[in-house]
Amino acid sequence: MNLGRQQPQSTSLLGVVLRASRKDVLRSVPFMPIYSAAEVVLAFLAAAMLRLIYIDTPRIFVGDLLPKNIQAIMSFPQSLDRKDLAFVVPLLIVAVGFVKLVTSFLSTYFMERAGYFVSTVLREELLETLLRARPEWLQQANAAEVSSRIMADSAMMQSAVSKGILGGSRDLLVLIFCTIGMFVVASDIVLVILACIVPFALLIRYFARVLQRHITMYRRSVVELSSHALESRMGLLTLSAERTTTQRLDDFREKTALLRRTTAKTMKMRVLSGPFVEYLAVLGVAVLLSFKNNLSSADVAAYASLFILGAMTYRPLKNLSGVINQFAEVKLTYQRLNGIWRGDGMSNSETGRNVQGAPTTPVASVDWTSGESLCSAHKVTYRTATGQALLVDFDFSIRPGELVAFAGDSGSGKSTALRLLAGVLQPHSGTIQTVPRVRLATQAATVFAGTVADNICYHNRLDESVLREIVCALGLANTSLGAGLFLSRSIGPSGEGLSGGERARVALARVFAVMRDAVDKREPLLALFDEPTANLDADSAERFWLLLRLSVASGVTVGAVFVSHHAPDLR
Repeated sequence: MNLGRQQPQSTSLLGVVLRASRKDVLRSVPFMPIYSAAEVVLAFLAAAMLRLIYIDTPRIFVGDLLPKNIQAIMSFPQSLDRKDLAFVVPLLIVAVGFVKLVTSFLSTYFMERAGYFVSTVLREELLETLLRARPEWLQQANAAEVSSRIMADSAMMQSAVSKGILGGSRDLLVLIFCTIGMFVVASDIVLVILACIVPFALLIRYFARVLQRHITMYRRSVVELSSHALESRMGLLTLSAERTTTQRLDDFREKTALLRRTTAKTMKMRVLSGPFVEYLAVLGVAVLLSFKNNLSSADVAAYASLFILGAMTYRPLKNLSGVINQFAEVKLTYQRLNGIWRGDGMSNSETGRNVQGAPTTPVASVDWTSGESLCSAHKVTYRTATGQALLVDFDFSIRPGELVAFAGDSGSGKSTALRLLAGVLQPHSGTIQTVPRVRLATQAATVFAGTVADNICYHNRLDESVLREIVCALGLANTSLGAGLFLSRSIGPSGEGLSGGERARVALARVFAVMRDAVDKREPLLALFDEPTANLDADSAERFWLLLRLSVASGVTVGAVFVSHHAPDLR
């Protein structure tokens, strides 16, 4: 099967789900009624086998093995030797059981495939939607939390499609077929059986809810304990300094004791629930048998068929109950995913509006001649999604050879101003004009799978000697040979293979490489750095500032802006 099949973009999330699962749903549907009919036929054959045990005549009419109402519908006048029937009936049970096995496998296979494709397509489409989100939304939302929720919710939708919708439909068909069979066999005593089964099912449901409540409490206690331990670990130094470690340990021990009590109670409930339910089932069987044995005239075949059909309804009823209980959670999951799919807070390039719908002004690119400003901003205003003004009437200009610092309190809009100059964010009012080449180095060091050289060049063709010079200048290597070896080092996903400081300097080297290329080609370039030394040690930070000053001073076409809270950096 093609596990990597592509799904075209749909106008609705429901359309994506239907398109991903349509073929497999249609393939599984024909097997469901065959599976359900095989269940009923197996019940009648099992009843016939039980009836055969209690008949000791040498020749037996085939119809005597079936309920009287079935005999009225289907005529079986022939008689067979008892030994032949003892061979034929089990053979039919094996044959029908094989049909049930095959149809069960095929329907389950296509149901699981439908759920798998739904979850796969949802993850791909929604994560791609997340990657297309407006920078405003990415700046103000927890993208990592949203992506994690997408992964969890898509897995939930997989279960909802395969085990919920399709599995529930199959169980409903089995329940309908068994109910029809029970009414055909003996409608007069079905009500008596239902009067016994319904209270039993309600009792089982009650115990299932109690058990589920204890399991939920156990899981919540586990999460609370792990979160408590993590918080304690992250704040350990602060706690020690404040002399509050003892209190924290007491809280931890109290939560641990609570978890032990909850675990013990949950374990007892899980251990006792199974045998208790089995005891209730055996008790119910004994009551039914006692009731029927007290009747003078009894259609044994009908009674056996009813009993087996009633037993076969237990599993579908239990599964359908689980599906119904799951429906509310599935509904909330779909609403969350649909909110992401519709673009609540996501990008809308056609309308050019932000998350609040306010009009934005794009950053314009200007033709540049030597000596002119690399970037200019006039009366720029930018607001958050809640309407809070981060920048109001912001004016700015920078020329080649200038090194400018943005300083201010946390939350005053320094990083936002940098993103506006880079064109990542769009101002709500005012104008920004920049040269075409603008490079932004954020606080988060972004590296990709590949070699170090691939990361530094990143769509730019640069001479290796230049790359070695930059690597040595940033302290990533001491010699040209060492720099060559470092440039050829492979990096895994998310920067695996590099330390945190190395990742930060590789990300900075990427901007310096573009600056060097602009100097060599005498092309205008604006370099933007957001807290560039936040992840560097003192020696690496000194190397960075030296290289930045030299890069800006050596080029008549290059300027740089940086954000920093560090007083020596500003001096």
